[in-house]
Amino acid sequence: MTTKCKECGLDLKSGNSINYHVKNHGLTYPEYEVKHSYGGKWPVCSCGKKLEYKRGGFGSYCSKSCAASGDNNPMHGRTGENSPIFGIKRSKEQLENYCKGAKKRWEKHGDMLREMMKTPEYSKANSEGQKMSYIKNPSLRQKRSEGVHRFWATSPFAETLRTEASERAVRLLAENKIGPQAPYKRCTLKNPWTGEDEHMHSSWETAFFETCVARDYEVTKNHGIKIPYVHPDGTTRSYIPDFYAREDRVLYEVKGRWNDVDTAKWEAATEFCERMKWKFAVLFEREDDI
Repeated sequence: MTTKCKECGLDLKSGNSINYHVKNHGLTYPEYEVKHSYGGKWPVCSCGKKLEYKRGGFGSYCSKSCAASGDNNPMHGRTGENSPIFGIKRSKEQLENYCKGAKKRWEKHGDMLREMMKTPEYSKANSEGQKMSYIKNPSLRQKRSEGVHRFWATSPFAETLRTEASERAVRLLAENKIGPQAPYKRCTLKNPWTGEDEHMHSSWETAFFETCVARDYEVTKNHGIKIPYVHPDGTTRSYIPDFYAREDRVLYEVKGRWNDVDTAKWEAATEFCERMKWKFAVLFEREDDI
């Protein structure tokens, strides 16, 4: 069986010979295939990544996970009553086997997986994946929020986790890793209007507070106002504004930089102030007027 080179027209004695012959034309065999079988355009996966050439040609997907995700997965969208396993319960033996299998995987790959989860790349990919899941399925945010609330209300582990979190906070305070004496947490000042000590969490907060005192503009950080908001991860949390001005009913946030979490907080604060007929202001520079 002969094979004709599509670059020079030379007849080659076997199919394998073409792999070596195309090097004479400055091409690898995958490049040769792309040029003559794909119109010079490298084939890509549905996710946009270039496909890898393997024995037998280019595959349809760049990875197994990509082949099993979204519309590529034959089970995609087949949930609830549409699922072929709807109503089927796993036996006790099956559950035990699943448990044993999971333990074996973590015994073998656990350390590697934990290290991977600590990397910035993993955090970024996880964050982008969650954002995309909310875009594709807007109701997912509410479902996840309900799931988190259900866990803290019913899980037998909830109380233990709360205790551990509280103990960790106490330890970090003692080590000056959080709280008013931690790095970049500048000082504690006495409020001349309330007579209470108030913790300034940044030099910008200190500058804002001292400016208010100099202008006899009454503000306080000990206002007790907590505004519920939906975190980008779908959970409901509480946002505490930096300052509250009693005289003209204004909530102030002093911020040097912000992210998606801050945006969610501020949207909730704006709606809260509209209901209360208050005002909400975010100060991005020290020179911003109060």
